[in-house]
Amino acid sequence: MKMIIIALMNCLLPGAGVKAQTATADYTARTSSGIYQSSADFEQGKLTLPADCQQEKSKVRMNDFLNSPFLTVIHQGKKYVFPKDSIFGLRTCEGHDFRIFHRRLYEIEELKSIVIYRSIAIESSGAKGVKQVDRFYFSASVDSDILPLTSTPIEQTFSHNQKLHDLLDAWLQGNRDAISAYDAYYHTFKINRLLQASN
Repeated sequence: MKMIIIALMNCLLPGAGVKAQTATADYTARTSSGIYQSSADFEQGKLTLPADCQQEKSKVRMNDFLNSPFLTVIHQGKKYVFPKDSIFGLRTCEGHDFRIFHRRLYEIEELKSIVIYRSIAIESSGAKGVKQVDRFYFSASVDSDILPLTSTPIEQTFSHNQKLHDLLDAWLQGNRDAISAYDAYYHTFKINRLLQASN
């Protein structure tokens, strides 16, 4: 996580559209960056301190080293400081949208039946040092709590959806790690396909 934060601290704060159905077709919105003050701003594609990726250089600093509760944005040569708890997320020039939850960054991967996020964790790999590992998370809606994308939280979130439970049991067949699988043929995460099929 530290490595992705360090990389983000040094990158420009610009943008592209969301990778899912809320993507804005407007070219201007896809080539600008900034922060989302709220989930409503995110859903509307409304950026605070927007920067044209082709013209301006804005930077976001998560100030993660000291577990600071503040996020810093350098925009048009001026410094702006926001409490992390008051910001929904940010968009980068590389085309990635991130949500901030409990002071951590989660990259938004997909917006469908559930929102799917990715975060990079640093793990020890024995004598060879450390390695980066993708971890997947979800939220039932854009502004609900982010939970690990594992069987138990999914089953608890959709406890009344017996059809989903049956589909999960048939599909996973004991391989609980498969729940975060991506279906390249349908261009979606498998869990979102199962949720759609269960409704």
